[in-house]
Amino acid sequence: MKTTEETKPQILTQPKEEIWKNIVGYEDSYQVSNLGRVRSIDRYVRTGENHLRKIRGKILKQQVSNKGYLFVTLSRECEESGMFVHVLVAKAFIDNPHFMPQVNHKDENKRNNNVENLEWCTSKYNNNYGTHNDRVRQKTINGKQSKEISRYSVDGKYIDSFPSMMEAQRQLGISAALICHCCKGRIKAANGYIWKYK
Repeated sequence: MKTTEETKPQILTQPKEEIWKNIVGYEDSYQVSNLGRVRSIDRYVRTGENHLRKIRGKILKQQVSNKGYLFVTLSRECEESGMFVHVLVAKAFIDNPHFMPQVNHKDENKRNNNVENLEWCTSKYNNNYGTHNDRVRQKTINGKQSKEISRYSVDGKYIDSFPSMMEAQRQLGISAALICHCCKGRIKAANGYIWKYK
């Protein structure tokens, strides 16, 4: 995908001052900052009929989702909910007058939740931003489902290896389907080479 001035990843600077705002729905318990941190705040919890216990606030540990986004777990009335940090920051600090549904990371780093790195956007904009399409295409070609393969001469001498059949096809112009048939033992060779799963 051709990179334009609008989609080119930007080098961003961090705001000097950290500003905290209450998280909507958790106003008496949690806050999020413009630098992408989340904290619980000092609060009192009833532990008995006439007894309150003070709980000191702290910075929450952030975890990584299976898609690479940072999230925190917030508790309210004995119920826990996982919240994406970039969404919390955007909701607290960035106006969304057109009710955009998604939050984009301008530098494409999913862990950089500085408010200066975030923007509300449409799903189409998010999916076409920066190098997203190239990364998806590469993952499809040489992704988790791909198997590494090796090429041998007809007399059994090792030549080289490729991360996937599609990669071998791209580099050598040999049909990936023929390579697959060879790897599975359906044919003896493809384009004069023996192919095997590594």
